[in-house]
Amino acid sequence: MIERKIKSILKRISPQFIIKSFLKLRIRILKFYIPKTKRIFERADNFPEYLEIEMLEKLQKKYPFPPEYGYDENSLLVRGKERAKQILQLPGANNCKFFLELGCWDGMVSYALSNHVKNTKAIDIKSEGFDQRAINQGVKLIQMDAAEMKFLNESFDFETFEINTRISIVF
Repeated sequence: MIERKIKSILKRISPQFIIKSFLKLRIRILKFYIPKTKRIFERADNFPEYLEIEMLEKLQKKYPFPPEYGYDENSLLVRGKERAKQILQLPGANNCKFFLELGCWDGMVSYALSNHVKNTKAIDIKSEGFDQRAINQGVKLIQMDAAEMKFLNESFDFETFEINTRISIVF
C-alpha cells in the first residue's frame, strides 16, 4: 500500500508526468481554437485582394529598391573611397604610417588610403579579385590567410578588416 502511494507521488512530480500534463493542456487549447480558425477561413473570400495601381506606385516611391551593388571599375573605386573616408575619421588613423587591410578582396580601400598612408599592404585569401589600379598605386596586395599571417609583430600602425560592409578596426 505504501509503495503504491510512493509510486503515485513519484509519477506526479516526475518530469514525464509534467510533460504529459502540458501536452494534454495544449491539446485542449488547440481543440478550442481549431473550430474558430475553420470558421474564419470558411468566411474568407476565395480570391486574394490586390493593391490598386495607385497604392502600389505610392508604396514603391516610399520604399524604393536599394541600388544595385556594382562591381564595375567606377563602383569599386567609389566604394573604396567611401570606406577609406570612414576609416580616416577614426581616432589616430591620420597619423598612421603603416597600414594593413585584412580581407581586402580588390584592395580598393587600401588604394584610396594610399593617398594618405604611404605604406599600405592588403591581404586576402584569394588573389583573383586584386585590382590592377591598387597595384599600380603601390599597394602591396598579398594572397595570404589572415589566420596565418607572416608579418613581424608591430609591423603596422593600423589594421582593418571588413565584415558585411561594416568596418572593424584593430590598433
